[in-house]
Amino acid sequence: NFNKMQEAITHLFATEDFKGLYYREELGHYWINLDYTARHPGGPYVDNKAYAVVEF
Repeated sequence: NFNKMQEAITHLFATEDFKGLYYREELGHYWINLDYTARHPGGPYVDNKAYAVVEF
């Protein structure tokens, strides 16, 4: 559930300067950006290789 994931990220990174969650949805799956590529979810600076899969 996307809302649960967003709540978890907000809680886990509560001390960070959180300005919003950047993501891309594709076929019911979400690519979440937590780094410098935030405004370009899944590209153009990175490939589509998944480095971690987190299921909620």
